[in-house]
Amino acid sequence: MNAKGFICPRTVTACVWWRYNMPRTSDMTGNHPTIPCYGCGALVPNEDGPDHSYIGASPGCWAVYGEVLARASADPAWGDDQLLILNSYCAQHPGTPGPQATQSVCVHLIGLHVALEWGYDSSRVLAALRRAADGSHRFRWLSPPAGRYGATILDVRDASDPAAHRAAARAMAETTWAAWVAHRAQVAAWAAAVGLRT
Repeated sequence: MNAKGFICPRTVTACVWWRYNMPRTSDMTGNHPTIPCYGCGALVPNEDGPDHSYIGASPGCWAVYGEVLARASADPAWGDDQLLILNSYCAQHPGTPGPQATQSVCVHLIGLHVALEWGYDSSRVLAALRRAADGSHRFRWLSPPAGRYGATILDVRDASDPAAHRAAARAMAETTWAAWVAHRAQVAAWAAAVGLRT
């Protein structure tokens, strides 16, 4: 992500390259072992590889996210709801308390709030993210929800067609927002403080 909280295409390209070009270990059955991602809890490939400096995702989960972004970049039919996926993924992988992680999680929770509760379309969500991430607003660390999420990036990746992709993205967003419900009032207050309206 860059300083504004948006994913850098070069980072995604590196993740996808690594996933498809580096050797992976497998168990004696030929299956690739999985581990729970330390961010979202999804069972992801247990592999080495690039990760993100402040998004708290295991390398295997970060690589799956890169696959989803690569598919959307290659075929516009799969590109719907990328902001729902971005906001959900970043909120599901909050990392550890620090300036960048704190801003990232708070900004992306604002994105989920305005999309799911205020009905913003993607162009308004993008404008809201930019406004919230412009550096003029102070956020505080919010305690992440405990446990696993009911819908994760794996569900989006495993979608069989664009309609299933959209449904999985929506489910991931709704599941994520529901998990953070304890902070709903704070996120709504921040959205209002940065000048966003219904």
